Amino acid sequence: MSWPAALIGEAVEEITESGAPTGDKVFVCYNPPVVNPELGIRAPYLGEAAKLALRFLKQKIATIVFAQSRLATEVLLTAIKSGVADKTGDSGIVRGYRGGYLPTRRRAVEQGLREGEVLGVVSTNALELGVDIGHLDVAVLAGYPGAIASLWQQAGRAGRRTGQSAAVLVATSAPLDQFMMTHPEYLFGTPPEHARVNPNNPFILVNHLKCAAFELPIARGRAVRRARRPEVLVGTRRRGVLHHAGRHWHWASETYPADHIVAPHGHHRQLPGDRHDRARREANEASSDHRRGRLGQRVRDDLSARRSISWRASRTRFRSFTSARTRRRSRTSSASRSTTSPMRSAPRASGSCSGSAEAPPAPYLAEQGEVLVAEKVVGFKKIKMGTLENVGSGEVELPQQEMQTTAAWITVGPRP
Repeated sequence: MSWPAALIGEAVEEITESGAPTGDKVFVCYNPPVVNPELGIRAPYLGEAAKLALRFLKQKIATIVFAQSRLATEVLLTAIKSGVADKTGDSGIVRGYRGGYLPTRRRAVEQGLREGEVLGVVSTNALELGVDIGHLDVAVLAGYPGAIASLWQQAGRAGRRTGQSAAVLVATSAPLDQFMMTHPEYLFGTPPEHARVNPNNPFILVNHLKCAAFELPIARGRAVRRARRPEVLVGTRRRGVLHHAGRHWHWASETYPADHIVAPHGHHRQLPGDRHDRARREANEASSDHRRGRLGQRVRDDLSARRSISWRASRTRFRSFTSARTRRRSRTSSASRSTTSPMRSAPRASGSCSGSAEAPPAPYLAEQGEVLVAEKVVGFKKIKMGTLENVGSGEVELPQQEMQTTAAWITVGPRP
């Protein structure tokens, strides 16, 4: 059964070929130059991605730049805005797009792209799919996004018409990115990852049923059978969350169920759209912060009241920005579904002796269970704008955050 059929419980017809208009696409794998041969250090990939984007934008070529994090998005946006600003300092043809911006600002960016008022956008994977942003000619990917499916979704944002388009993958120094640079056949010959869904996963099903009942009462019969877990509804009734009356299950709690799945967006006194745990990780009075390509200073915290930061833009030209340093540890509280199997040994290096016997496989133990994840922000790094080198550090005192969740892990034993 395909994943769409498993998700909705009905037979589906798969469409495997695209009928959308498209032209020729040039795909470039760009590995930044080595700047320190002794240590094998390459030029900062964010700086190289910004330079490439500026070359396209200065030629009035509509360009989207994908970054792997919110911080990387803002660093790229700052660099690109400063490069395209005219004599009056106006750089409005380039906008940022990421979670954390107010919905009204995101809609304005989408409209500006569709109408041609915005020539370039720097985004996280928030624009990877599902949002109509009109026609773009070039996609610059600052780092391998981690999946073949994401790679082609991001590259496919450019070239939605019959004209020629281009996609440029700028590699980081990470081993996975460097593997892609030396084995481009993997990028172009590997099919996208298979989607995996399990509608009966109790951790997901319970929360989705709560949200569904909050929107509309759940009718008995077909809807409950499709849930495949009617006992879940009975369990939620016992906890006072749902009320069964006649042929329907009604929402009976005073809480908003989505609060337990996604943190609510804040009002104007909070960091717009930021989750509380993210605010704790990024918030300290010694840090600077990027907002829509501008640097400002964090001036006040009230994390205990779930108010984030009063943020004040500064006219002072910042020469560096800050990045949080965190410590994280996990502790298992229970384990289940353990299996033991032999693990294939890694292929031998090219310099190994010919004719030698292959080492026996190492056994491994695969387990799943409940874990406690603890994270604490212990300090921050000061990173120089432009070169992205570490120019200082500092310490902060913030409370430790803990989360109870489930995890899977593998323990590899010694070779026989």
